[in-house]
Amino acid sequence: MKKHIKPILSIFIVLVLIVILSIVTIKQYAKEHEKEDLGEFSEYTYEFTGDSNNYSFNTGKVFFDTNAFESKYDKKIVISDFERTSIIEGLLSEKLTISFMGNVWKKVTVKKGLKTIKEPIEEYNFEEVIAKNSKKNKSAFDLTTKDNFKDIIKIEMEYCTVEEGCKTEVFSLNNKYNVLYASISDHNSVDGIVEYIENNYQKYYNGIMIPGTEIQALVGDYIIEVLVYISNVYEFKDYVDETRRNFWKFHHTAYQELLKRAEQMGLKYIEPTRELGNSYYCNMKFQEAIQACMDYNKNIIDEKILTDHLHFYRSEFQNPESMFFIDNKKAFPKLEEVLDAASRCKSVVSLAHIDEYKRIKDKISFLNQLVENYDIDALECVHPSISAEHEKVYMDFARDHSLLVSAGSDFHGPHLPHRQKITTKATMEEVTILKRLLSKDFIIK
Repeated sequence: MKKHIKPILSIFIVLVLIVILSIVTIKQYAKEHEKEDLGEFSEYTYEFTGDSNNYSFNTGKVFFDTNAFESKYDKKIVISDFERTSIIEGLLSEKLTISFMGNVWKKVTVKKGLKTIKEPIEEYNFEEVIAKNSKKNKSAFDLTTKDNFKDIIKIEMEYCTVEEGCKTEVFSLNNKYNVLYASISDHNSVDGIVEYIENNYQKYYNGIMIPGTEIQALVGDYIIEVLVYISNVYEFKDYVDETRRNFWKFHHTAYQELLKRAEQMGLKYIEPTRELGNSYYCNMKFQEAIQACMDYNKNIIDEKILTDHLHFYRSEFQNPESMFFIDNKKAFPKLEEVLDAASRCKSVVSLAHIDEYKRIKDKISFLNQLVENYDIDALECVHPSISAEHEKVYMDFARDHSLLVSAGSDFHGPHLPHRQKITTKATMEEVTILKRLLSKDFIIK
């Protein structure tokens, strides 16, 4: 028996060595041939579409790393979903060329399937990824940066027909959401629009940007909000900054008062570390404080007070019958003061989202008093809080009282789920305020 052990052991050792060598060889091969792991990709610097007389594309995305978040990419581009938008009689061939700074990036010629329209053209799907510290040969796309991309890209289609020979169309590029007109109108501040102007952010937006702000103001016992579209930003900034200093002084005092109310009601709270300021108000901070003890506090107060930001602000914080009411008249200027400052700066003023003012029960009666006593220019008739039925009522009111009509999505960025839409359904014909605002005095070049 012993005489067979050594040969078997030798064979076993040889097999083990073969397996080890095979694993090492496979790993080495995989390492040499593996594709670069670029990680998850979900953020784009720009998203755009394009169109010419007879063609369009629906997907344009480009990413440039700015170290805003961790990424293995230096840059990436995707351009696809090209379509023929009309029938070109006698079409023989077409050639799509994409170039950067005159250097060709992609060039594809198609001579078949030329009769289809409104269908994706398979041959025109382009993508390139450039990893950080990549050693690959540089392409024309590598000439691009976040700042020059829109200026140096050129997409053109040359098509040839039996009768007319060859013609070339250059695509115009549009931002993805096709937002032709927009306004930065932060609450009680023009800092955002000043930053936009001074950093020349207009070069990243191919629409028309109108400077503005949304100011809270007093009308009798009501706090309303007016949209002020500004022709002289820096002059109006002096006025807004003064009102804002009073505003934040109030919010610091009111926050402490709300904490006292909570203690009187037997509520528990954990104070957030975030400081008041930069669109973070006392009502928000207080609501977060009591929400942190949700399981305990929901046995004392309505859960909606703990979780619904808009309800707490409109129906509790501003409601004299609520335990959380704070008389905030000292925080805001009177409407006549705002209108006077706006007039000096040749601005246009619109009442914002009338249906959000829950304390104002009879909206039409309030509007009648407003136009009778104040020199206001416009009424916001299209807004997420305004129903289709009420839109018509307010548009009729605006027409009957010679008011301009404004519209807004009230987009608030990612932190307010109920303000996520960028665009509105209003048409150019409906938004009559644009005719006034599209003069040279209101447009940021």
